[in-house]
Amino acid sequence: MYVGRHNHRQATKERTGLTMPSKFRLEHVAIPAHGALFEETVNFYHEMFGMQMIRDVRGNGQHFAFLSDGQGGVIEVLDVPGPPLPAPSHLAFMVPLSEFEATHDRLAEQGIAFDPIVENTSGDLIAYFRDPAENTAQLIGRKDPLGH
Repeated sequence: MYVGRHNHRQATKERTGLTMPSKFRLEHVAIPAHGALFEETVNFYHEMFGMQMIRDVRGNGQHFAFLSDGQGGVIEVLDVPGPPLPAPSHLAFMVPLSEFEATHDRLAEQGIAFDPIVENTSGDLIAYFRDPAENTAQLIGRKDPLGH
């Protein structure tokens, strides 16, 4: 268990009188896509990966959208200035290993420029690419998918 320099659960209780939840679920990951790149990036994830917009927030100088894969994966696209998500940080889109080649080829035909495919020590196939806002992402064909 991570305790860092302090026991954060105990410190939070002492400071606020509240305890931390016993379980957390990663809700979403946010990526920047400023100005004209915002709509292009939202459309990219919809057209290439079938992600659906589940919330679009505009107003008070803010603009962001949440895109869902319908299986629990959510990306928040932020219309804010800033550098793209750089390698080695990345978004990962998993397909079964048996579907990797066909999926890779279909996405390449639709305009995604992939780096060369590499095989990791687990036997997974990986190809990195950049979205329209230059955020780093990967297509990964898993031999043994991660559990939930």
